[in-house]
Amino acid sequence: MTVPLVAKAQVRILSEGVIEPATPCEPLPADLVPSRGFTDAAVRAGLPAPGGFGLHDLRACARKTRD
Repeated sequence: MTVPLVAKAQVRILSEGVIEPATPCEPLPADLVPSRGFTDAAVRAGLPAPGGFGLHDLRACARKTRD
């Protein structure tokens, strides 16, 4: 699929039960602190339109683009 339902790395992390950070970490430097809020609206703006998966999501059926 061109848009996987889940990534292999996500499955591995879930299977290992890694849900808590190993150790506390230092705060980020000021130049690396996110400038945009992680809000529901911001996340939804980056998602594709709602709907089920179809043939266009399969690699074999996807249009190939050339750069």
